[in-house]
Amino acid sequence: MSLFDLSPEEFTALSVLIGFALLPGLTTDQQNSLGNFLMGVGQVLETAAAQQAVADDKCPDRVSELQTQIKLLEARLAALEGQSGGS
Repeated sequence: MSLFDLSPEEFTALSVLIGFALLPGLTTDQQNSLGNFLMGVGQVLETAAAQQAVADDKCPDRVSELQTQIKLLEARLAALEGQSGGS
């Protein structure tokens, strides 16, 4: 079982348990430092995922645009073939 196979509730509960398990072994300054570090890692992951989502959203538009261009080119080619065949 992967960490990503957990339900949202299980995933949240696991984070709470890990957080509480770390508390007794760390000073207040260490807790603050580790918390800020983990938040920084989380921000990097969030930023990368958001940028990928933006890039993925653009992709269908580009595919649709290219498909439209292909259809136009096919129509022009057919028209040209029709002209050359009628001469």
